Amino acid sequence: MKTNKIEAIKTAREWLKLKPVFLDTETTGLDSQAEIVHIAIIDHDGTELISTLVRPISPIPEQATSIHGIRNEDVILAPAYADIQLNIGSLLYDRLVVIYNKNFDLRLMEQSARANLEFPLTRCAMELYAQFYGDWNERHQSYRWQKQSNAARQLGIETPANLHRAAADANLCRLIIEAMAATPLPDEVQNLDRFGQEICECTLCGQETPMIGTRLCDRCWELKSRIEADPDLARKILMEYNETRPPYKNGKEFQENEND
Repeated sequence: MKTNKIEAIKTAREWLKLKPVFLDTETTGLDSQAEIVHIAIIDHDGTELISTLVRPISPIPEQATSIHGIRNEDVILAPAYADIQLNIGSLLYDRLVVIYNKNFDLRLMEQSARANLEFPLTRCAMELYAQFYGDWNERHQSYRWQKQSNAARQLGIETPANLHRAAADANLCRLIIEAMAATPLPDEVQNLDRFGQEICECTLCGQETPMIGTRLCDRCWELKSRIEADPDLARKILMEYNETRPPYKNGKEFQENEND
């Protein structure tokens, strides 16, 4: 695994430890006059903290509507950005804020507020995923950015039907960070059986066994359960078990010690 990907995984894990919030916006466009028409903030556990339409000063162009589906008639009764700005600030206060394409959303928040804003600690999920994915651009000497929908597809995350709505996109950003953080590092990769279950040695007999909440093989687990259910049978069961069990590693060591 490449170093850049390892560092991206570690960074995603560090972000999640801080229990971040995830923010996304939909806008009237991309230029310096564009405004927010929908903003959403999702908490680290998927809770929707806010998802609201916003009434812009300028009309919503048809081109923007064709992307996110928000029409001018949808925002007639919506609050202006100035009306929700304090609420947005309180939700972001003292929180790590993770945004896919951070610079765009922060710029649009300033343009909508018609003011220079002081933002809390923010991080860009798009830049981190570019490092994770590792598509190097020689010309720009940097990793190529991936569209959020492509990042989700590459990670095996199902994209929502209402993609390009702020709440869905913010939650998708959360899932992307979680998927990166869940990627095993080289020193965490264990032996797996054909069902993808971790293989370990049974702590009693040494036999290799899938580990599902315990480090006992099926036979030793059954033995343990029988003894706990009826302690009077313990000696008989142990004698029977010792006579019939295969010579696994611990059994071999026991026999070798007896012969010394």
